[in-house]
Amino acid sequence: MDCGCGNHHDSGNDCCGGGHGDAGCCGQGQGFQRRFKTKAEKLEMLKGYQADLEAELTAVKEKIAHLGK
Repeated sequence: MDCGCGNHHDSGNDCCGGGHGDAGCCGQGQGFQRRFKTKAEKLEMLKGYQADLEAELTAVKEKIAHLGK
């Protein structure tokens, strides 16, 4: 059954009873949820993203050095 949540569900399981717990479809039904992040949350997210990018850049530099040999 396609509930429109965008997640893929195992065959035979509907969204509200197919492993999403008592919260309903993919966490829905829990009442009001914030849509926007606070400044502190955005900063934390961006710092994590920066760390991921720096790690990826390091890996790319290592790969270039390895291929250049």
